[in-house]
Order: sequence, then structure tokens, then C-alpha cells
Amino acid sequence: MSPGRVAPVVTFVVPIVEFPGPEARGSSRVDPAEARLGTLSGALLATWAAMAGARALAAAALRAAAAAPHRAGEPQPPHGSPTEWQDATFAVSRANARLDVLHARVRRVAPPDGQGGEPSAAPARPELPPALVPAGLRLDEIHTWLALTDRTVRRAETELARQVASLCAAASEDDRPTATARRLWARRERALTDYAEARTEREAADALPPYTSPLPVAPALTAALAAELGEELLAGLDPAVPVAACARLQEGLGRAVELASHRPADALPLLHAARERAYAANWRAAGRRETAEWAAQQLRVLRQPRSTSGPAPEAALTALERAVEHGDPVDPRLRADISGQVAARRTALERLYVAELARRGGPGSRPPSTDGGAS
Repeated sequence: MSPGRVAPVVTFVVPIVEFPGPEARGSSRVDPAEARLGTLSGALLATWAAMAGARALAAAALRAAAAAPHRAGEPQPPHGSPTEWQDATFAVSRANARLDVLHARVRRVAPPDGQGGEPSAAPARPELPPALVPAGLRLDEIHTWLALTDRTVRRAETELARQVASLCAAASEDDRPTATARRLWARRERALTDYAEARTEREAADALPPYTSPLPVAPALTAALAAELGEELLAGLDPAVPVAACARLQEGLGRAVELASHRPADALPLLHAARERAYAANWRAAGRRETAEWAAQQLRVLRQPRSTSGPAPEAALTALERAVEHGDPVDPRLRADISGQVAARRTALERLYVAELARRGGPGSRPPSTDGGAS
């Protein structure tokens, strides 16, 4: 057998190595080797997160949120276990992607100075925090930022969803009685309020009602029951469902409510169609969000200033930007190519990280600090 090159396998990035903040990197007090290791470890963790997948990142975010209350009020910053650090940094990567996508959505819905976007959208923009670089932060500080960002994102999503509801009600006001429109959207408003005030992602998911109410047979259908079913469908819409889908759903529901009192057999198919539209709208909104957040994570990795495997192809960057900014899909072949580019960067970063650790462990190197900083 001919000798081959063995790639290093990094199973965890050491959490006790100081990860200096940007203001400290130019200071003479910071060991250059320590700064290099901190930069490498941050880039490597972001790359791991970009390759982890939506479910793994969501699970990490839930674990990080569950761990945060146990750390509140502790007198000293905890070091945290390797799993806690990885969950926290993965949750940060996911939160940064959510912010990138939501910033893009705000630009589409409420553009500055009335340029582009939806002409009737409210001019006020939801306030969003900037993305986090966990440089020099303790684990409890990261948990605090994650909790605050999670609530801020939900409030912004709620504000945008209310703008959509307002646009839908205005668009359909002439097509049916205003009282019917108000009733159909009243439960949606209550659901959005609960969604905005939820403390965790699980509570937020529970705030939007699932579509569990069975559709009755035609003889049992009344206007009140049709309105109740319509309220459930509108209340359970994903906050990212666009205006056009909401308007189509509301139009069908309004017509069904009007027909239910005297022509229930004609109203029932409209309710069936409305439920299918609601399911489809939620499925598409979730798919667009997952693709856009995936694209945002890949962009952050491929735009890292430390070039370890050459620049990313322009076509890949353009496709990722369009996915984030406009919610466009990414061609499956291009998506596979992008994943390969990110994997190549991970391998290169792991080689650099292992080499830096080896140099750090040589004679005369400083011992790792134990202040609990992310690395």
C-alpha cells in the first residue's frame, strides 16, 4: 500500500481557551497564538453548525434554552461542559441565520423611503439586534443573548404577520361583510399575541393552533361553525405566510361562511379547499424559511475572511444571496456543490486548528486560560 495523507479528526473545540474580543486583538497583552486559536475555533464551530442541518440546530437551540435558567444567578461564570458549549455556539449560528433572513424579509416588506416592496406595508420597521460574534463572551452571556434574540425575533415576526393580516383584510373588505372579516381575524390576532409573548420556541409553537378540528358533514354545517373553522385556519398560519396566500385563503373562507347558512353543501367544498390551502401555505413558508436560513449559514462560512480552500464560486454566492434576500429556492445540484465547498473549508480549518494546538502545546507556550470563554 502506498502511504496516504490522514486528515485530522476534531471532535470538540476546546472551550477553555480564551477567545479574545475584537477590541483586544490589537492589544499587546493578547498572546498572538491564543488569538489565532480563538479565531480558528470560532470559524470551525460556525462551519460545523452550517453542516449540522436544521433539525440538529433546532435541537441544540432547545437544549441551550433549557440550560440557561440553571445558570441564572450563579456567582461565577461557569465553564460549561463540551456539550453545553457546542449547543450554545450552534444556537448562535442558527440565531444569526434567523436574523439574516428576517432582516431580508423586513427589507422586502417595509423598504426605506417607499422604494419597492409592498406598497401598503406599514412604514415602521421591527427593530432587530445585530448578529452575534461570541468573542470574549462567557457561556451565561451567550445564553442571555440567545434568550433575548429569540423573543425579539418572535416580536418582529408578529409585527410582520400583523401587517400581512391588515393587508389581507383591506384587500378583501369589499368582497364580504366587514363583520365576517373582523371575526375571522380576531382569533389570529390573539394567536399572534400569544406567539409574541412566548418565552420559548415550544410555547411559540403551541400559540398557533394546529388544524385538528374535523370538518362536519354538510347537513351539520352552520355559519357559526364555518366561521369557527375559518378562525382556526387563519390563526394557525405560519407568521411568514405571504399576503397573496393569506388573501386567497380569506377569500375562500369568507365565501364559505356566507354560504353555510343557506347552502351548506356548497360551503363545505370551500372549507375543504381552504384547509388544503392553509396546509400548503404553511408547508411552503416553512420550506422557504429552512432554505433561507441554510443559505444564510453557508454564506457566513463561505465569506469568512480566512481563505482556507480558495474563494467560493460566484454562482454559489449569488444563489445563496437570492435565497436569503428573496426566498428563492436553490438548485439541488448547486446545493450539493455548496455543501461540498463548506465541507472542504471544514477540513482545512480542522487541519489548521490541530496544527495551532500542536504549536500551542510546545515548549514555552502559555497554559489555556480558565475564564470560561468560547473558543
